[in-house]
Amino acid sequence: MDMQMYRGHAVVAALVLLTTVTAASPTGYWGYLCDGGNYSAPSKYQQNLEQLSATLPEAVASSPSLFHTQAVGSSQDRAYALARCRGDTEADDCKRCLTQAFKDARAVCTFRKGISIYYDTCSLWFAEKIKIHLGDLQSVLRADGPPIPTQCKAFQNDASTLIADVARKASDSSQRHATGEKGCDERACNYTLYTLADCLPGISAAQCQVCLEDLTSTPGLSGRQMGERKATLLCSYRLEPYQFFRDTKGGHTNKTLWIVVVIAGGAVLLAIALLLWWWFLAKHPSAIDSFNKITTNWQGKTIALFL
Repeated sequence: MDMQMYRGHAVVAALVLLTTVTAASPTGYWGYLCDGGNYSAPSKYQQNLEQLSATLPEAVASSPSLFHTQAVGSSQDRAYALARCRGDTEADDCKRCLTQAFKDARAVCTFRKGISIYYDTCSLWFAEKIKIHLGDLQSVLRADGPPIPTQCKAFQNDASTLIADVARKASDSSQRHATGEKGCDERACNYTLYTLADCLPGISAAQCQVCLEDLTSTPGLSGRQMGERKATLLCSYRLEPYQFFRDTKGGHTNKTLWIVVVIAGGAVLLAIALLLWWWFLAKHPSAIDSFNKITTNWQGKTIALFL
């Protein structure tokens, strides 16, 4: 994959972003872009997409970075795909989101060879060509949420400051992911803003910084609503007047840790129970016959400790 982009603000200044404003969808995606030519059905390209849809969600969900790229097929009919999930997403939710993304992508951009589609917790891109260059990037944006109260004169400044601060933290983070919040507690104006910014894992801190700076500085939002989000293939940010992300970093690993702790704890408790039972048998020889009957019934059977 050619990642030699973002080599200075002079290049960024020459970028023309084609921006699409989208509305919420009942199926969950908040924005999408159709691209490329058309393919027929049945065709080899369609088969390649079906293979990607069967394997890529699991590959992303099992990746420590929740990010994966994949290419399937020969050079003539090859399909390239890139998918990622937000850094605080559980593995099961990640896989579910991307599985749905493949279905929605083929529904909203029927028989198109290229599409990028965005959800709250995941994003998916596939195409017949690799085109991750500044001049090819397009952004999607959405403004929503309650209207900005007219008396909140400091809202725009608070929002801009918070977005810039979180974007800077995201580019400095090894995970290319950061969150933040900022509140206003005045009699006439009371709110708390929450922001998340992230970049594609694998790009440099400088590339992430330039991508987010360009994304947040490009005009396009109405400035009349308290919520907004914007994304390209390489980076994204989101601002809301409510908390929409998990506080715990690396949340998709915590569930596994708890499962291990519970199983280990259960094994220890079982061992203690068996030791106490043997001690009881030693003190009460008459109970040995009963124990032998129980163990005889256990032979060849599996005991389910956790259902």
